[in-house]
Amino acid sequence: MLPIAVLSSSNTIRKMIKGMLFGFADAICFSSVEELLSYNKKQKIDFLILDRTVGEYEAKDIIKKMKKPLTTLLLVSGKYEATTDKEDYSFILHKPFKEEELREIIAFLNSSLHTNKEKEKIILVVDDSKISRDIMKSSLSLANYKVIEANNGKEALEIINTMDKPPALIVTDQEMPEMNGIELAKNIRNSNKFSRIPIIMATSLFDDINLKKECFESGINKLISKPFSEAIIQNTVKAILESDLPEHHDTKIILFDNYNTTRQSMVSTLNNAGFNIITTDNAKQFFQLTKDNRFNLCLINYTLNDTTGIEAAQHIKKYNNDCPIIIYTAFDNLDSKKDLPKIYKAGINDYLLSPFEIEELVFKIKIWLDYYKTVKDLKEKEQLIRINTTYDALTGVLNRFNTLKRGEEYFSLSKRKNQPISILYLDIDHFKNVNDTYGHNVGDIVLRKFASVISSNIREEDIFGRIGGEEFLVILPFTDKAKAILTSNKLLKAVSDIRFDEIKDLHITTSIGLAYYDKNKDIKIFDQLLALADKMLYKAKESGRNRVVSL
Repeated sequence: MLPIAVLSSSNTIRKMIKGMLFGFADAICFSSVEELLSYNKKQKIDFLILDRTVGEYEAKDIIKKMKKPLTTLLLVSGKYEATTDKEDYSFILHKPFKEEELREIIAFLNSSLHTNKEKEKIILVVDDSKISRDIMKSSLSLANYKVIEANNGKEALEIINTMDKPPALIVTDQEMPEMNGIELAKNIRNSNKFSRIPIIMATSLFDDINLKKECFESGINKLISKPFSEAIIQNTVKAILESDLPEHHDTKIILFDNYNTTRQSMVSTLNNAGFNIITTDNAKQFFQLTKDNRFNLCLINYTLNDTTGIEAAQHIKKYNNDCPIIIYTAFDNLDSKKDLPKIYKAGINDYLLSPFEIEELVFKIKIWLDYYKTVKDLKEKEQLIRINTTYDALTGVLNRFNTLKRGEEYFSLSKRKNQPISILYLDIDHFKNVNDTYGHNVGDIVLRKFASVISSNIREEDIFGRIGGEEFLVILPFTDKAKAILTSNKLLKAVSDIRFDEIKDLHITTSIGLAYYDKNKDIKIFDQLLALADKMLYKAKESGRNRVVSL
């Protein structure tokens, strides 16, 4: 069985998960991070289920300590709100959860790790006509598939139940004694063990539109017409069993369908096409999963019994606007004039009317996954451009342009509201000596450390940026002179306390020029205030450095 590490400080949680996974996976439980890390030194861990915090450690810090690659399932509770750190985890699951929810996610993650695992190509042919079975067997044997036979649906189920491994695919007729093809499909889809076996129906009733609809609702993946040619059956089976794995095989796709037969049919189709799917059959779980996890694509049965396809789509767009959504439904369940405007307004990207071809479904999924990747890449590039044009590349604080721009904005706001504003002009003392003595690499370390310490010792609403070289500016909105002096003294001490592991005898200090504006000051523009702060900085350096001088 699949070994899974479970890390939780709670003995109850550990016991509960071990019980839920009994007979499904081997849960190896740990109560502390130290136990887990010690085990991981001897044996590599691929799967880890863990709480948000264990002892003094945060989950993301624990993961960093583990060997890679690591597939993770984070357990959360209470009023947890998923943030950008959701990308650090393979999946997030909300407590309390059910056994089937946990097992579904574990099965999904396991399939993600073993996408390239070769399936044994055994095909079960079910038909009451020996002639039809012989033709089918001859065609499939020529394509190097192993064929086993059954006379009807009932016999087919008996054969499957005796097999160590289920067949890779079932090809069945519709009209048979004792149990027909539709009934066989329903039994397969409703079984826990065999629900994801792909099913092809070969029937002379191919043109019966009601039969097509019933086949889809029963979980049949594909219909072909009798009589069929050798090439048709070979190509159809190959399309289902031997699809080339797409480059998106490591993506997260969620499927929401209340109806077990159609849900399992979709899963078997997409698994064999190389995609990994996580499924849910109820709205509550769907809403929680899509809130806590980022999916690359969502498939929804438009006709649901505990919500609507529209509401499900709107929920996803609320938390992940970039996620493409494809709905599917029977052809007579969709009124194009009434429903399509609602569909597109809800942000649904595409739709399929059943019965649809496997190739059409796979093609649309690939198209929209490419779209998702393109949008994500563009956003990452846009964010990189924004960072590069907003922040100083060396220190990570605001660059000169954006610091002065924010200063002008806050100065104008202070004047309008008759509120004070103070600015601190900082310069690292004798910085040229640092570069000359230790080199520019050490100088860069000093600048980064200085910026980090200043950032840690000012308020969240304060503005901090690098003006150039070793000069920095702190803008203190709605702050009078007295409070600005307190902040300045705090910064003087924080800088003088800085120590460098690289060079033990290196110490730095800073000089600060303070200027402030209030309603009694005749200062019209921000540049005037900046010039005053610069003048005070010059006086601080001239009078001995490592001090603050104010206007």
